[in-house]
Amino acid sequence: MKFALLLMTCFLFGGCLASAPLQDSSLSRRQSRFAVEILAPGAFSSGGSIAVDPFLAGQDVASGPQLSRFSLMIVKGAAETIADKAGAFSFCDPQSPQKADFFVTGRVEKFSFPGKVTGFLSGDTVRIRIRAEIRHARTGDLLARLSAVRVPSAEQRLLDFEAYDIGVSLAGVFVDAQ
Repeated sequence: MKFALLLMTCFLFGGCLASAPLQDSSLSRRQSRFAVEILAPGAFSSGGSIAVDPFLAGQDVASGPQLSRFSLMIVKGAAETIADKAGAFSFCDPQSPQKADFFVTGRVEKFSFPGKVTGFLSGDTVRIRIRAEIRHARTGDLLARLSAVRVPSAEQRLLDFEAYDIGVSLAGVFVDAQ
């Protein structure tokens, strides 16, 4: 009797899970972990050049080679996405601020890799948190705020993917404005 009840329960739950609608996992994942607050909705409509500074270490984050690489992968993701998809926008070198119409600056506020047991026991599953701002280069006006929270593996290949994906999401603010 117990076996039949267990079998029926597994069959019912298995059927419910199998009939769940499929979603574009990359899109839903990116939207759920990347937040944008547009403060000046029309500011991006005319296009322009974008300079993205490599993200700096936040107050409680130690800078080092791994963080520098992560930060540069964010810039790479943004630059390649803008070059591929943002017709009215172009990417410009942050070392030439006089050429930029928009400046993106950011901070990595959390960059840690707790062990599986330590992270589980402390309830700390967030390993990377970034915050960024988009400002008008000439006026300094704040146009948008961005934030991302990620829980990547410490494996360098996956860490690079997460950083690149944050850059792609950041560039999406400009791509979507067209």
